[in-house]
Amino acid sequence: MRTFPSKAVQQWLAGGVSDTLTHTIPAIPTIYQGIRFRSRLEARWAVFLNALNLTYLYEAEGWDLDGEWYLPDFYIPNLNLWLEIKPQTGADLDSIWPDNPYWNWVQKVSDYPAGDAPLDYKNLVVLVGQPIILKDEGWLLQVGYCGYVIGDLSYRWCECRVCGRLGIQFEGRAERICGHRHPNFNDSEIGDHSARLLTAYEQARRWQPER
Repeated sequence: MRTFPSKAVQQWLAGGVSDTLTHTIPAIPTIYQGIRFRSRLEARWAVFLNALNLTYLYEAEGWDLDGEWYLPDFYIPNLNLWLEIKPQTGADLDSIWPDNPYWNWVQKVSDYPAGDAPLDYKNLVVLVGQPIILKDEGWLLQVGYCGYVIGDLSYRWCECRVCGRLGIQFEGRAERICGHRHPNFNDSEIGDHSARLLTAYEQARRWQPER
């Protein structure tokens, strides 16, 4: 397992990717649909959200977490979902747990994850990596990102097979979005293979920033 020194981790959290203490590849600000994103990775996620016809607000609102300012990247109003986008820095998507000021604050002020927090704790997802498909074996979809919530990981986008509602759930278990159970599937059936999601991944993969 590959790990990074704390200073390097701080550098990529600030917007760059670093694998040494002295060499940093900074994030490239990118304009997409009139919005200036702090990185191409954030812009690529915006392409993915647009392909799903999800309205989002970019850096819409920040919070003062007892003196530390926190500004999530995306807010999706109709899902009441906040997204923080991070680049992959370890050899594997789940090899380095992402730092997050909101999670740190929750753990300090409450005995329970939801506590007195300004957000429902599972309504904030940190997405590490790219919105692309690495391998599709029909029954198993390997995506280029890993979703984290406070205290858990392996969350991914999925779509309810009954009502078509989108969400991010553990291992893409779509029944957990709205409680609908398809007669031909159960909770362990993955809901990340919908045509809608596959199209969004493909559009995000093909997108090229304006030059």
